Amino acid sequence: MTKAKKITMELSGRLFLHDVPLQYAFDLGEGKVLTNLQQLAAALGEMEPEVFARYVNENKNDFLNWVRYSIQDLVLAESFIGVKNQSEMLQLVRDRIEYLTGGKQKPDRKSAKSAGKSVSAGP
Repeated sequence: MTKAKKITMELSGRLFLHDVPLQYAFDLGEGKVLTNLQQLAAALGEMEPEVFARYVNENKNDFLNWVRYSIQDLVLAESFIGVKNQSEMLQLVRDRIEYLTGGKQKPDRKSAKSAGKSVSAGP
C-alpha cells in the first residue's frame, strides 16, 4: 500500500469518529441524543434491553441505518446486518472504534459474536 493511500484511509476512517451535525443525530428520547460512535457505544452499554428492542428487532435496525446514512461508516453498518443482540452490536462498535483509532488491525465479527453469547442483553 502506498503511503498516500494509507494516509487517505486513516483520515477517512477518523472522520467516522467525529460528531455528525445535529440534524443527523440519533434521538433516543428523554433528551438523549447520539452524534458519534463513542456515544453509540456508551448508549448500547447502558440501555435496557426493552429500549434496544425498540430500535433493533426482526423488522428493523435503526442503528444500522443511522451508522450507514448519518455516520456513513459502511463497514460498520455492514457488520450490523443480521445482528439482533445488544452485546454483539456493542462489541462491533467498540472494535470499530479501536480499529479507527489505530488500536486493532482488523475488526473481528467472530469475537463480537462470542461476546454476544456471554452476556444476554436482549431478545
